[in-house]
Order: sequence, then structure tokens, then C-alpha cells
Amino acid sequence: MANHGLVIDLGTTAISAYLINLENNSVINGHVVENPQRQEQEIGARRQAMINQANAVIDSLCAEMGLSGEDIREVVVVGNPAMIDLWFGRISGIALTSLASINHTDGTVLKAMAFGLRINPEGEVIIPPAVGGMIGCDTTAGLLTNNLFTREDLSLYVDLGTYATVVLGTQEGFVSTSVYGGVFEGVGLRDGMVATTGAIYKVDFNLSPPYKVYGACLPQGICGAGVIDTLSHLRSAGVINEKGKIDRANAGLRANGQTRAFERVIELDGQPAFLIASPRETSRDQGIALTQADIDKTVRAKAMVLAATRMLLRKIGVEVQEIKNIYLTGSLGNAINFRHAINLGLIPAVDCNIFYISNAAGKGATQILRNRKNLDVCYQIKERIKAVEVKSDPDFEQLVSQNMVLCPTANGY
Repeated sequence: MANHGLVIDLGTTAISAYLINLENNSVINGHVVENPQRQEQEIGARRQAMINQANAVIDSLCAEMGLSGEDIREVVVVGNPAMIDLWFGRISGIALTSLASINHTDGTVLKAMAFGLRINPEGEVIIPPAVGGMIGCDTTAGLLTNNLFTREDLSLYVDLGTYATVVLGTQEGFVSTSVYGGVFEGVGLRDGMVATTGAIYKVDFNLSPPYKVYGACLPQGICGAGVIDTLSHLRSAGVINEKGKIDRANAGLRANGQTRAFERVIELDGQPAFLIASPRETSRDQGIALTQADIDKTVRAKAMVLAATRMLLRKIGVEVQEIKNIYLTGSLGNAINFRHAINLGLIPAVDCNIFYISNAAGKGATQILRNRKNLDVCYQIKERIKAVEVKSDPDFEQLVSQNMVLCPTANGY
């Protein structure tokens, strides 16, 4: 019997899954799909929809490789605390299954049959430990990648998901917090979507058409990386001002070949909007656009991430210029442009190393599959992280307001 493992990363918006050949530790297949739990109202239905989607992904991954679910003998599941709670059948204090009594924050290993997964029934499902609060096992697994937890110099780790997680510190210890960042996964945007087939992930006004799409298909929406690209270009071209407002009087007046952007400013849903893909370029009747409301939501989300970073800097008493490494991850897509992220003030404009890790949580989970000793490392990481609640601090909202501008942050802020 073939010996394979599976990684499942449960996001609020998307489920990522990777099939691993445990004989040579290679990733042989992977998919990113929507997490349908958001579409259900009843709690039990939300959990079942998520389990069903996970099984559908397992079936697809195996079928494409000529395998059976029986060939999968180990699964590592990571995710944010809300999704792991739902996976175990517990949400808002309501127990849906007997699994709800398990304290998964401490990590656990169970048989696959307990979750109804269509793999080898004797296969094991591994849940790494979580920090607690809003800091989940996706964070402890994510810090495994690139040996970030062993860095002696100050490092900043930002996971841009439906809930954006920010971690700051050195190998001696970390502080971490979480704020809402759903727009980076397309949540709440008129044409937003997760970074999968059909998503616009790159925008460049010098291209024709001025975008790139995942998969050989017409664009169906725009993911986080595409939103960041678009706003950076619009800011540079003068189509939007530093507050993110579409500025028709000024648009197109700046040089550098981006003046054609003004031609795509339209009226949509009773508000100004920027047309990225016209109706004839996509299956959507009104094309794909970012409306003023979309831009406003994105400005606030990026301000919350930056404000959270600043709160953590205050917590440990260091200056932003002391950051030597920035790690950016999440489900934005594989092609995020650091220059654009800095141009918008999403990450501090400091002289440091910047790394983008596509789905660090999934990569960390893969390391656990490849070597079970890495699960022990996750427990060490858990003990080094202190969760910090910033949203209840009166200074937090003030910092959010101060950072609601789209421009590089002077001296870091």
C-alpha cells in the first residue's frame, strides 16, 4: 500500500490541502477551495459543510494522482482557532459532537474515523498546539517555516487571513495578536475571491490585458495580491489620494506610463469604481472592479494590521527600525509584490530582509508530516509566544485612525 500524508489548512474563507508522498517527502498535489461554512446559518450545517468540502478535496487530490483515500495514513490539520473549534464540533460554547470536550489547544492526535475523513480509517489526524485566544495552531505551524522561531534578531511575522495574525520577537520570546483582515482573502469586496483558479493576482497597467489570472480561464474575481497591486498602481498614478478616495480631478496627471488608469474609472453601484476587467473580458455582467467601498474597507484593514504591529512594538519596548526580518504570509496568492505592500503602508518601510511565504501554516504542517519531531518543536514555539489583546486597548483605535493612509510609512510609521 502506498504511504501518503495530507495537510489541511482550515481558513475561514478557504481550505488549502496538499498531498505528500511520505516515501520521499515530496508534495505531489495541492488544491485551494472555498470554505463553504460561511454560507450556512446553522452551526451543525457549517461544520458538516466544512467536513464535506475536505472530503471532496481528498477525493480530487487522490483521483488526480491515481490513488485511493486508503493510501493516506497521516493528516495534519491546522487553522485559526474558530475553524479548529468548528472542526471539533464546538463553537461559541455550544458542543455539537463528543469531540468538543477535547482541549485541542494543547494539541492532539486522533484516528481519522473520529472526523469522518475519507482516508485510511486507522490513519492519524494530528492537530498541533495553539497559543490560545485568537492565536491558533496555524501560527505555531507557520513559525516552523524558515526557522523563524530561532532568529536572534527582531522579526515580524504577518499572516494576512480573514483574521490577520501579527507576531513580533526573537528566539527568546514573541508577542502576538490578531485583528480582522478579511479583505485580504476577498471577504466583503464586491468582486473579491480567494487565491484560486479564476482569481486576478497581478495587476500592471503596462500589460495588455492589465492583469494576470490563476488558471487558463476568464477572470472571475480578484484576490488579495491583486487588490494590493491595484491600489499601489492607482496611488502612484494619482487615481486615488492618500486616503484611498478616487480622485477624478487629479487622476491621470502623473507621468510614468500609468495615466491610462484614469480611463478605467467608472460609476458602479452608485459610487466611483475602478474597472480592472471589462464585461467582455469576464463572465461577470459588470466586469471586475474595485469600488470606493472596497477601497475604504481595504484601507481600514491595512491600518488595523499596522496598528497591531505598533502595539506589539510598544509592548516589548522596541522601535520599528530595529526590525531586521519581515515575513509575510497568507492566502493572498503567490505573487505579492513587496514594493507595492510598502507603497501602501501595509508593512513598515524599514531597511530589513523581507520574505513572502505562500501559506506558511501549510508549509509548517508539511514539515510535521515529514518529521514528527517538528510537532515537538511546535510545543516549544507555543511556550515562547504570549498572546496580546490589542483591540480592547483605547490606543488601538487611535492608531488605526492614524494609519488610514495609503503611503510608505515615514521612519517605519
